[in-house]
Amino acid sequence: MNRSTKFKHLTLDLICAVLLILFDQYTKNLAVEKLKDWKYSVSRGEFLIYHGGAVSGKRLPMLDALYTELNIINRTQYPLSLESFALN
Repeated sequence: MNRSTKFKHLTLDLICAVLLILFDQYTKNLAVEKLKDWKYSVSRGEFLIYHGGAVSGKRLPMLDALYTELNIINRTQYPLSLESFALN
């Protein structure tokens, strides 16, 4: 192999490495954007929750209502849990 052929192989390897790095960065950024979109959609959405007190489902219009309902279920299901006690 002469010098120019070695240089061409080295250049090609370098280009491939740079392209792989750029592709990896692009896919990571794309994944982060998709997760942000999903988080935004979930936080705006409404929820249906099924449990012993709502066998046919209970509609919760916002994320805050879901948090409240899950807190109530947790305290009802596990009355002696650490979350059930006030830390005053």
